[in-house]
Amino acid sequence: MSEGELVAQTLRFLVSAFNAATFTLEFAAYLLALHPGVQHRLQQEVARTAGQKGLTYEATVGMEYLGLVVKETLRLFPPRVWVQAACTRSTVACQVKIPSGIRVVVPVWVLHHSREYWDQPCQFNPLRFTNEEEAARDPHCFLPFGIQPLATVGSEVSVMLVKVALAAVVRAYRFARCAHTPMCIEIETLGSTRSKEPISLQVDLA
Repeated sequence: MSEGELVAQTLRFLVSAFNAATFTLEFAAYLLALHPGVQHRLQQEVARTAGQKGLTYEATVGMEYLGLVVKETLRLFPPRVWVQAACTRSTVACQVKIPSGIRVVVPVWVLHHSREYWDQPCQFNPLRFTNEEEAARDPHCFLPFGIQPLATVGSEVSVMLVKVALAAVVRAYRFARCAHTPMCIEIETLGSTRSKEPISLQVDLA
């Protein structure tokens, strides 16, 4: 790989990570504003952990409920509504023959909102992602960044950015609904998943 290709790949990695993190944070703030009980529990965890260790990398990784909130946000609003890949050799999946060269499209949004895999799929419930719940569920029904090794470039960096930023914000501030906060938001699905209109929230000191 040439130096130019290395620079290009690095920039792609960073842009992809920051782009996904930006919109995920917006959706997380919106969901916390609509669910003050979840927000209060998250603030308690952040205050307890940060008070002992500060907001270090190790402390952020160790915040279990923070991880659940981020995963549930990514389930409701995945960065991509679908992912695709080319079949490099003929194969059979779920009794369907897939010839070489065919592009396979996975409808991530449909999987994430299917009653076949999720109880009350439109409800925001971070406890869906406890170890017990995840062990009892097909792992392929949660694909916010696609399937490894074809997952979106920068997915792990993006998730860590969201965790660090969200922990820092809810440590000092509290999100709440205001007169202009929509109960439902219209989603733009071209490129990264994002709200078609700006989301207005009230921000108070915690």
